[in-house]
Amino acid sequence: NNYFNSCWSQFLLVLFQVCCSIVFDAIAIGLIFQRISRGNKRAKTIVFSDKATIRCVRGVPCLYFRIGELCHRDLVEASVKAYCVMHDRQQLFSHRRTRNFVTRPLKLGMDGFVARILMNIPQVVAHEMDGTSPLRPPNEWIKSSGKIVRCRDMTITEAVREFAGDRDLEIIVVAEGTDESTGTVIQTRHSYTYNDRVWNHEFTDCILPAEISNIDEGQDAPK
Repeated sequence: NNYFNSCWSQFLLVLFQVCCSIVFDAIAIGLIFQRISRGNKRAKTIVFSDKATIRCVRGVPCLYFRIGELCHRDLVEASVKAYCVMHDRQQLFSHRRTRNFVTRPLKLGMDGFVARILMNIPQVVAHEMDGTSPLRPPNEWIKSSGKIVRCRDMTITEAVREFAGDRDLEIIVVAEGTDESTGTVIQTRHSYTYNDRVWNHEFTDCILPAEISNIDEGQDAPK
């Protein structure tokens, strides 16, 4: 009564303003938290193949992996990058070797180091192990035991496999894009270690034409 001169209308007005402020703050915090957490949930809808395959195409070994989208909303400006992480070993003297940890980007398709893909359907991303690829061993390289390996004494597939196993080679794939409904930038990544790579395999078909799907389901084929 001393503060409002026995006028309850001012007290009720201040109380209503405080309650509205609390509600507005709760809504704002909830929207911000939902926007942040939605990006993490959205990133989980981007899936990668469990295995990456390496096989020779026209005499050149190539690395393949598949990426797909489980959400019905499109991912705008989707792109994929890949990095090679391995232990590099160099010979300084006849009795001394150095070993350091290096990360190098991989060229993906015709777009250089960044592959622009359409996430509406599953995509197979390829890396060609040409002379500039860090996955392809040099003509001579040093094993962990100190032995010098010469690639001319083995096939290119055997050289790539032995080089990858000796250097603890790991492939890290990073996919990112923008969710068209929220405008949130989505980023996720996947890793392929030595045990996650298979040799001379192909991915099975995951999308079939409507005619083939109808036949598989036991329906009559269209005439």
